[in-house]
Amino acid sequence: MKRLILGLLALTVATMWLFNFSAGIVGGLWLFFTGGWGIVLGGLILSFIMPFVYSIAFLPQLLIAPLLIKAVEKGNRFLISLLSFVTVVYGNFLLLYWVSYVFEWMLSYKDLPGIALWLWAYSVVMSPISYMAAKEGSNAGAGTTIGLLFTQISFFIFSAGLLSGNPESGYIWALIFLFIFSIIAVCIGIYSIPKKEINTDAFDSATHQELQEQKQLEANKERVHRKGEALAQGIRESEENKKNAHKNAEAIARGIRESSTKAKILLIQDDPNVNEILSVVLKSAGYSVETAGDGEIGLNKLENTYYDLVLLGILLRKVGGIEILKKIREKRVKQGKIIIFSNYTEENIIKEAIELGADGFKVMADVTPAELPKLINDYLPGTISNKKGL
Repeated sequence: MKRLILGLLALTVATMWLFNFSAGIVGGLWLFFTGGWGIVLGGLILSFIMPFVYSIAFLPQLLIAPLLIKAVEKGNRFLISLLSFVTVVYGNFLLLYWVSYVFEWMLSYKDLPGIALWLWAYSVVMSPISYMAAKEGSNAGAGTTIGLLFTQISFFIFSAGLLSGNPESGYIWALIFLFIFSIIAVCIGIYSIPKKEINTDAFDSATHQELQEQKQLEANKERVHRKGEALAQGIRESEENKKNAHKNAEAIARGIRESSTKAKILLIQDDPNVNEILSVVLKSAGYSVETAGDGEIGLNKLENTYYDLVLLGILLRKVGGIEILKKIREKRVKQGKIIIFSNYTEENIIKEAIELGADGFKVMADVTPAELPKLINDYLPGTISNKKGL
């Protein structure tokens, strides 16, 4: 079912791209040669600045991110649904406002051909949204596709209201569509999250084992400390043993540093919420964590810093996950384990990633926050972590 839906969305978007291009050419030239060159220029300016204005208007959603992270950590599906709904409604409302603004502005020019105005308005509305999707290249996900589809349908709803002779009805139906569409989008997102329950017995057992390991580590450090004191006493008692005692103390200190070194992990995911959640969980587990919000940043970090383990997404902005694997292979960049960590499960892509040097693949939706440290330990056995808060 999921592949069918994504396939239909992809077909719809492909058709939309063709219609958008045709509408822009026909409507723009028509207006230009009928004296509407000013509105053509104005539409181009609006399309250019819209992505920047949209990015600024989208910033308040970052206030919801910490609450959503806590809800995910606690497994509170109701709170996750509520916060996701608020986020989706806000994003769709921004798109709806953009559509209504351009629609009213264009059609206020009564002295120009109506069909030309409608075609140019459609192109102005859809071009910046398509541009933002194009920046993600072939890695644009279902979320981007649904946003494009919502914008297109909203424009047609306004058009239907105008044709019916009652433009106000278009606004009413557009708002109704906004809420229905947002509910459906949230339901699809929540439905895709696997309903897994944590085995509390196993969790308690693992926690007990972690406490024992921590106590053992503390005991080892205490023994090391006592040995250090004995060595210091030997230094004071005999100048003859001073050199050897110093070497032993250095060896012991080096052993302490090596035993407490944290494994260094890089998260390369284009969703800031996902990066934040994974980072909180792994840092709480005692790992050293860095994040990259797109493929370009991630590739730059990989080329300049060694990481023990990398959780790499497939669908990334600017530089995709497959392209990152190709580039570090071409440049012979030495890295630790690279794990494909994504909800993208296309077999050919996963096979290509493994052939390019990826050490494994895990479906992100199949791994709960409580299971993430164990997954890391499977690939980095024997790493030392405090695992606090898990």
